[in-house]
Amino acid sequence: MPQNVRARYEERVANNWKRLTKYAKKIEPRNDKKYGEQIEMWE
Repeated sequence: MPQNVRARYEERVANNWKRLTKYAKKIEPRNDKKYGEQIEMWE
């Protein structure tokens, strides 16, 4: 996979994770820590 395609893919995944986790936190605030760890993985 070309480098720029990979970078764009990873950026999109990271953005999707942030959107998903933000939504999930509204539903289940108890999961903040679990989701927080998964966001850090992509930063």
